[in-house]
Amino acid sequence: SLLDREHTADGPLKESKSEYGGDMLNLLHSIYSGRAVPEIFFQKAVKKGYTSLLLGNELKPVFIQVIKVYLTRKSGGIKIMEDTSVIGKEPKAYSCGRLFAVYGTIQKRAANYASIGNDVCSRYIGMMFKHPDEAFVEMAKLSFAHMKNIDNKDYFNRKIAEITANIGTEFPQKFTKTDQAEFLLGYYRQMNLFIEEAATKKEKSTHKNESENAENTELTNA
Repeated sequence: SLLDREHTADGPLKESKSEYGGDMLNLLHSIYSGRAVPEIFFQKAVKKGYTSLLLGNELKPVFIQVIKVYLTRKSGGIKIMEDTSVIGKEPKAYSCGRLFAVYGTIQKRAANYASIGNDVCSRYIGMMFKHPDEAFVEMAKLSFAHMKNIDNKDYFNRKIAEITANIGTEFPQKFTKTDQAEFLLGYYRQMNLFIEEAATKKEKSTHKNESENAENTELTNA
């Protein structure tokens, strides 16, 4: 979390200092004390998240943590879903963020993860925050074209079906500031899920190869 490594030279405290300056102590005090995070910190975190996607930069964890703390502590706050397998339980905007991440990843997979100048996430984040329903129509068309160039279509089709089941039959026409924040959390979570799944797959493959090598060695020595 934001405070896990706050006293290390390269930890979140250093990152939050560079982003929040003199207000950083007020931010940490709010988080430590269990009080609501001031609106100004939340607004800046959402803006930074938007700008990161627009410029194709990594979404920094410090902003995700500020958004999450703000939403979970505000009056009548929402529950931020970490278990994305619970169909129909996550906020619609959160699911939209996850779908946005899937469409972006499909394009990267189609390009074999080569450098892409203006990728779909950078291109459509502006429209997404203003008119999400229109943005998803355009992104779905591009995704359909990109899917022709990948070999694991079934995997991504399952992801899309799982997430759209949460969204329902219609995409939102507009996002409130809270919706935008939930969207960013969903995007960040889905990107982390892709990383976790890839790591698990690699670990299983390594374990399988080690087991096969051990069996071959036993047969050779028999």
